[in-house]
Amino acid sequence: GDSGRGFAVVADEVRQLAQRTAQATGEIHQLIEKLQLQARHAVETTEEGRIQATHGVEQVIQADQTLSGIGDAMANVIDMTTQIASATEQQSAVADEINQNVNTIARLADQTSSDACSAAQLSEDLATTAQAQYSLVERFNR
Repeated sequence: GDSGRGFAVVADEVRQLAQRTAQATGEIHQLIEKLQLQARHAVETTEEGRIQATHGVEQVIQADQTLSGIGDAMANVIDMTTQIASATEQQSAVADEINQNVNTIARLADQTSSDACSAAQLSEDLATTAQAQYSLVERFNR
C-alpha cells in the first residue's frame, strides 16, 4: 500500500545517505594516510613533533573508527527499513485477503437472501396448487 511506498522512499534516502557516508569515510581514509606520512616525517624531524603527531594520528584513527560505526549503524537502519517495508506489504496483503473474504460473505448473504425469496415464492405456488386441488376434490364430493 501507500505506507509500503513511503518506507521504500525512506529506505532509498537512507541508502543514499549511507553511500555519502561511505564516500566521506573514503576521503577521511586518504586524509589519514596523508597525516600518517606527515607524522612519520615529523617523527624523523623531532621527538616533540613525534609525540604530537602520534597524538594527532590517534585522534584521526578514533574519528575513522567512529565513522565506521556510523556506517554500520546506517546499514542496520537500511536493514530495518527494508524489514518494515516488507512487513507493511504483508499487512496490506492480509488486509486485501480479509476484504476479499468480506466480499465473499456479502455475496453469499445476497445469494441466501435471493434463495429465501425463491423458496417463499415456491411455497406460495405450492399453496395455490394445493388450494386448486382441494377445490377439485370438493367438486367431486358434491
